[in-house]
Amino acid sequence: MADVTPFLSTAEFTAMFRTLSTEETALVDLLLTAAAIQIRRAFADAGQAAPAVDDPMARLVTFEMVKDALPAVQGWAGHTQYEWETDNRRESGTLAEVSGFLDFTDAHREQLGLLSSAPAGPAYGGFDSGFDVYADSRVLPGSVQGYPGW
Repeated sequence: MADVTPFLSTAEFTAMFRTLSTEETALVDLLLTAAAIQIRRAFADAGQAAPAVDDPMARLVTFEMVKDALPAVQGWAGHTQYEWETDNRRESGTLAEVSGFLDFTDAHREQLGLLSSAPAGPAYGGFDSGFDVYADSRVLPGSVQGYPGW
């Protein structure tokens, strides 16, 4: 059976995130294991050895994946907006991201060295610019000989 040892313990995750309820602790245990499986599978698919359990980037990616799968505020899972009123004051807002799935994105792959972005540079071609006339060997720079209408 493949190694399913999480890169972070629940206690380490909690210390970096927030206090978890009993239900969230059980979920985090499962999510940490699932994140480790996804990370190791990505390394296997890339033909590379899996990272060590104490690898800092694997630990960071694990934290990001699990954190994004939990609601930012305890007890607000499933809520998209909030509003309360006290005396003459009313506060309300919309949560940008409530919670999500256990996503292993291309950004995570890049952090782990599994995906490298191509260096930025100019791109040529892909459309007819009309300037291909200068590629003809009969035309010297500064000359338009051989082309009617010039």
